[in-house]
Amino acid sequence: MGITYAKRDQFCANGWLGDAFRELADIGEGDVARVYKEIFDLNVMGVIIGARVMLPELLKTNGSMIVTLSNSSFYPDGGGVMYIASKHAALGIVRQLAHEFAPHVRVNGVSPGATKTDIRMPASFGLDENGQRIRTHTHPSNKDAAVEAVTPLRLHAEPADHAGAFVLLASRRDSRAMTGTVIESEAGLGVRGLRRVRGGDDLKQRELGTK
Repeated sequence: MGITYAKRDQFCANGWLGDAFRELADIGEGDVARVYKEIFDLNVMGVIIGARVMLPELLKTNGSMIVTLSNSSFYPDGGGVMYIASKHAALGIVRQLAHEFAPHVRVNGVSPGATKTDIRMPASFGLDENGQRIRTHTHPSNKDAAVEAVTPLRLHAEPADHAGAFVLLASRRDSRAMTGTVIESEAGLGVRGLRRVRGGDDLKQRELGTK
């Protein structure tokens, strides 16, 4: 009996390396090229290779691509120079491939904000002071409070909080007019104020008399 494979109508690029918020001055001169290659090989080249491999199948099905971006695709200081640069590059890939693949394949992105994930760090960063390989973001010890303090929705997101954005972009029915689009699922980071992180902290009390 032969094996029947399902049609391949979606490609989601969702594998990334972080850089532990390491600034350029904190990377040894002799390590810059090595760290760059490791991060860009996955965060940038991985997206390009995946897109190239999947293109014939997506053309057969008029499918779509979804690239997981980040608020670091738009803003500084969401990581170090290597991570920020790679995420900006991934945004450029989304926009260019949306142009190149139209009208046959839609290419979109989802830009999550700070999310509770175990993002890996480059092996070229070596081991930490405890002899363990660096694996996660170096946020302050109280991650939830730190993230909630700087986001208008006071939210340190879970991965599930972004799932609906991916489902929407994958839907041929519900997003057929969308390509080159990035859904920013960032707990309101783009509307953070200059004077206040959020303007509605006391809104319920003022409007409804409740806290």
